[in-house]
Amino acid sequence: MIATHRRRPGFLAAALAAIVASLLAWIVVALLALPLAIVAATGSALGPAGSRDLAALSVGALLLLFVAQPLVAAGLLRALLSAAADSELSFGIAALAMFAATVVTLMAAVALPPGAALPVLRYSWTGALAAGWLVSR
Repeated sequence: MIATHRRRPGFLAAALAAIVASLLAWIVVALLALPLAIVAATGSALGPAGSRDLAALSVGALLLLFVAQPLVAAGLLRALLSAAADSELSFGIAALAMFAATVVTLMAAVALPPGAALPVLRYSWTGALAAGWLVSR
C-alpha cells in the first residue's frame, strides 16, 4: 500500500500561485461588477432626484464584490496549489493568506516609493510574497 503524503508547497510556488490567483480573481470580480457599475451609473444619472435606491443598492453590491475578491482568490489559490504543487491546503489558510496579501499590498502602496511598483502587478507583488510566506509555513 502506498501512502500518499501531501506536503506544503514551497515559497516560490506559493508566491507565484498567489499572483496568478489574485489576477484571475480580479478578472472574475471585474466581470461580475461591470453590470452593477453600469446600473449604478445610469440609475444615478437618469433617475429622479429623490430616487437613488437602485444606485445605492448597486454600490453596496459592488462593495460586497470587492470584499469578496480575496475569498475568490483563496479558492483559486487552493485549486492552483493542489493541481500544480500536489499540496493540501485548507480554505481557511488560503483565505487568511489572501486577506493578508490584500492588507500588505495596501500598506505597501502607502509606504513604498513609486519606483517599487511593477508594470502589471503594481504593489501586489508584496502581497504575493506575504501570501507565499504564509502558505509555505
